[in-house]
Amino acid sequence: MAGKGQWLRSLLGGWGTRKPLQPRVFPTSGFEIIDPSKNIEEEGMSVYKPEIFYPVRLGEVFQNRYQVVAKIGFGSSSTIWLGHDLRDHTHVSLKVHINTIQNNRELKVYEHIKKHATSLGPYHIRAVRESFKIQGPHGNHDVIVQMPLSITMADFQHSMPGQVFPPAIVKGALEQVILSLDFLHSDAHVIHTDFHPGNLLIGFKDRDDQDNCLSQVEEAEAQNPGPRKVMKDRTIYMSRVLFGQVGALYLCDFGQAQIGGKGSGNAMPILLRAPEIILGMKWSYPIDMWSVGLSAWDMLHDKKLFGIYDTKDQGLNDAQHLANMIALLGPPPLEYLERSQTYLQFWNERGEWKGIVPIPRERTLESLEGSLTGEERVRFLDFIRALLCWVPEKRLTAKQALSHPWLTTPYE
Repeated sequence: MAGKGQWLRSLLGGWGTRKPLQPRVFPTSGFEIIDPSKNIEEEGMSVYKPEIFYPVRLGEVFQNRYQVVAKIGFGSSSTIWLGHDLRDHTHVSLKVHINTIQNNRELKVYEHIKKHATSLGPYHIRAVRESFKIQGPHGNHDVIVQMPLSITMADFQHSMPGQVFPPAIVKGALEQVILSLDFLHSDAHVIHTDFHPGNLLIGFKDRDDQDNCLSQVEEAEAQNPGPRKVMKDRTIYMSRVLFGQVGALYLCDFGQAQIGGKGSGNAMPILLRAPEIILGMKWSYPIDMWSVGLSAWDMLHDKKLFGIYDTKDQGLNDAQHLANMIALLGPPPLEYLERSQTYLQFWNERGEWKGIVPIPRERTLESLEGSLTGEERVRFLDFIRALLCWVPEKRLTAKQALSHPWLTTPYE
């Protein structure tokens, strides 16, 4: 009987399982060779150093399980690849980090937020399936395995007429990812610090759409290999675009996130910085809400509210940035400025602008907003003003933003 029971358990244990796939062989010719003197993809970033990036090869297999089948993106601290899970017969996203990250903050943040939710899907945050290290020519690299997603909202916006979204799309997008921030701020006590349309990734409509899209990308790379730059120690591949039917939106990239709800020092991309960052104050969750305001504006308009004004002189750039804030938001309260140890560089002791650079008085939110009309415009400007205000404590929280009339009123 024991033998029969063991046989039955063995039979049932293998019921429905599939044998692991054999790694696919990718073409070694038949693709365009890009001029070696031309910088492409991650090489074009100012922070790029070849020795810190792992030289991923198409067809390479990690952990005897994940085969690299296409490149799908890159950033300042990683390259992103479409992987085929040979064991589970599914596709995954493989984020291969640079080797200078000793204590991977992104992994720590994901581990932290996982403790506060049994599933991250309802909060529009992509979970980590697993992570591991690989040995490169110049050090170790962390690899994060996640669910594949489509393009970013920023990339999607570039394909829209006039490179702007209709209000209904912006509202639907913000409702989803403000839920992410509400969970991060209220439950996980995490500040994202890098919220913008480039970090909002679009999911697929359903599993069939995802499988079809990803299989097509893999087949395209195998049958019609993409351009690449071939060098002695590495190959730089051109990224392929993943784009299926539009599904849910996800807040991604937690590499700069802050656990604990409080921070100090520099944070946020320069042109998106909240005033408390520029003025060297301590900061918290409201910096993410400042970013929500800028993102809402950017998705509805083809010109940003703020920019990078001087690439050589950070002090002058900060002065220009603050002058534009004054034009759009009005002057900051003196009691707010007095929180900063550096405000006297820009204002006098009475809180009057010193005039290092002129305030562009002609720039107002009303004069710049030309895409909406009537009550919709009034509600939108109120939403923006409730997020883009000097004093962090006066900004809407994520929970409050979700119930603002501009978000809750359908666009007609």
